[in-house]
Amino acid sequence: MAQNRKWPWLLGAVGIAAAASYTGSWEGPSVLVAKHQYFDPPHVITYCHGETSYDNPKVRVGDKFTPDFCDKDLQKKLHEYDVNMRKCLFADMPEHRHIAALDFFYNVGQRNACGSTFVRELNAGHVASAAENLSHWTKANGKVLGGLVHRRTDDFKGEAAWVMRGD
Repeated sequence: MAQNRKWPWLLGAVGIAAAASYTGSWEGPSVLVAKHQYFDPPHVITYCHGETSYDNPKVRVGDKFTPDFCDKDLQKKLHEYDVNMRKCLFADMPEHRHIAALDFFYNVGQRNACGSTFVRELNAGHVASAAENLSHWTKANGKVLGGLVHRRTDDFKGEAAWVMRGD
């Protein structure tokens, strides 16, 4: 089965720091007091850099976090997502594409990302098709969000642009 294929790369500490800067720029300012966001599904609580009660079921509305905790937690979570991407993403890729893919995994969750056409196309070596597919991932809780449209399609720093950069 494909899961046994060797995945030759992981981001090192510098790559994770770059990924945290990239992802943090899309997630906006840290949510230092956990709350339910208007676009979250019912009973989902958001905190720090877009972390949710899916990531940490113990978080409660009103829980407080420091900026330092949020920044370190984002790097820790990105490292975990980077390791877990191996379960479905096998394509060898340059670091900028890797960071864009990692941001996508962090934003939509591993299960959604692994089942996506984006991942299937990257694994098949169809980079342009993979980048184009990102424009389909613009909804949260059934609503199109301008921030997600921008995150996926911005000509300069959007995920699709980073996937295509240099190709």
